[in-house]
Amino acid sequence: MDAEEIESGFVRVAAGQQWLSGAGQPAAEDGEWAYFSSSARPFLTRLDLGARMCVVAEKLLVAPKRSKVRGRLLRIVPFSFRNAIRTYELEGGWAVMATASRVRRICLAEGGTLTVAPTALVAYLGRRPTGFCPRLRLRDLFLPRVPRLRLHFHGPATVWVEGA
Repeated sequence: MDAEEIESGFVRVAAGQQWLSGAGQPAAEDGEWAYFSSSARPFLTRLDLGARMCVVAEKLLVAPKRSKVRGRLLRIVPFSFRNAIRTYELEGGWAVMATASRVRRICLAEGGTLTVAPTALVAYLGRRPTGFCPRLRLRDLFLPRVPRLRLHFHGPATVWVEGA
């Protein structure tokens, strides 16, 4: 039985099974149950994994281990590891995400485009997004600026985001 129960900022799952979770989890466990929670990310969102979905590994609180297909890096700047986001591809079952703010699900129709701040991404269903970083100008060599990195999603897709 891998039924989960979300209550008071904790996810309670049956102990003795293999779970995919973040570092330092579970927060507590007794002989029958394991309790998962994150003090830095108190908002919990349950995602049903009907199709293959990509979730941000840093925001994954708990999911059945058998649902993991593989892990990947989502590169915001092509060919760069510096700002890459670690993701897991999950299929079947459910996953509970822990975020710092509320989560919003945005559905894109065929041909639609959505631009998302990388820190706001929680999960997505559909094609992989393309990264975007503005071109550097000559002036940027003398007066450096922090580039405004973004992810572009192209429909059809479903994207879950939190406040950035």
